[in-house]
Amino acid sequence: MNEEEKKLLNQAFFKSLEKDKGKPIPKYKAQTQDNLSAKIDWLKLAFAMRPEDLIQEVLGLPLDIFENKEGKLPNAEQNLVYRYSGISVWYLEESLGIVLDISGTGMETLRNNVFYKYTEEEMLVEIIDRIFNVKGIGVFEKSRKRKLINCQRIDNAGDDINDKPYYTPQKMRKYFVEDKAKFGKNTKISTEVDDLIGGMTFYIGNRKVKTVLVRIYDKYKEIQANKGYNDIEMAQLYEVSSWIRTEIEFHGDYADEVLWNLYERGKRKEKRGVLNFIKGYLDYKITFTPPEGYDQEEKYRPQFWEKFIGTAEEVEIKIPRREPASFPNKMMNWTYYGRGGGMARIIKFMTENSVPFPKELGSEEEMYENAEFSTELINKFDEYLRHVGRNDLIKEFHGIAKKPNKE
Repeated sequence: MNEEEKKLLNQAFFKSLEKDKGKPIPKYKAQTQDNLSAKIDWLKLAFAMRPEDLIQEVLGLPLDIFENKEGKLPNAEQNLVYRYSGISVWYLEESLGIVLDISGTGMETLRNNVFYKYTEEEMLVEIIDRIFNVKGIGVFEKSRKRKLINCQRIDNAGDDINDKPYYTPQKMRKYFVEDKAKFGKNTKISTEVDDLIGGMTFYIGNRKVKTVLVRIYDKYKEIQANKGYNDIEMAQLYEVSSWIRTEIEFHGDYADEVLWNLYERGKRKEKRGVLNFIKGYLDYKITFTPPEGYDQEEKYRPQFWEKFIGTAEEVEIKIPRREPASFPNKMMNWTYYGRGGGMARIIKFMTENSVPFPKELGSEEEMYENAEFSTELINKFDEYLRHVGRNDLIKEFHGIAKKPNKE
């Protein structure tokens, strides 16, 4: 459809809206689980790959629609970026380490243009599996695959478009303010109110130090404020008269655990997997104070909450205790998964073919002589030498690692 056709279509649409002004708003939806839906609203992944391969082979988009420019990714070393419609691919010129940062707009771009035949769960699985396939590691065991992709952020959004929603930000806030509900062991809550539209956003979690942040707000009023639509226009454009959104934002280790939880749900073809995750996680974390005289063994849930949760099971996200990487793992991470292996091959090639080293480094001998070792690396290699029965080399190794750095 060209621009002129779009213009004519829009004109015809808004003419029909004018005719319907003043008519009563149609009532569409009785309260039912069918009017609940969920999606992934942000995805930020770090892994090793050429940015061009990621864009074309994983995301399935043409490279020439992306803007390529310099920039700075906060708290990271990447300083170059490909950008298009909410999708950012950050990278370094001489490194395979990239960060794929997809906002809510970017996820919508992929849904509408690439993964339009996929469910939300299938789309996530397809993106992850394409990364594995491009890297040529489809046969690796699951635990090894997880080490190749690090999820730094993932947001899940749940929508309730029932005419009478299961809950509102005002209702949830009342429970927490009156100490009738808590979120895990420590509950930090805050509220924002937009006086112009009368909308409220209720936050559960620390908005400054983010690990997990829950956000509940009136999506209906937000769209009306941003777009200027009246109730009739909202009913015709979105087929809703009410819309409450609940977003859960995960960062760091929590994001990584959530990614693989959702990936496994998608792999086993669980229907409404993202929605079940949102319900199950909230149900696990939120504890409601039972009324006086409540003597049942099962966890107390107010009637509105029980109806909302439905058949979803509680979901606990545990952060595993991470053991320090062994020397073989460190070596594999630096060579196979990183860029150290390629540099080692180049040095070997230069030596075999008498290619002079850059003046800044001096000779090969000087380069090795001035190399520094972290204390952790020294300790790990000591362990490895003992493991392979070469204790006799430890003293010699300490001789070449006599200048450890502080990293």
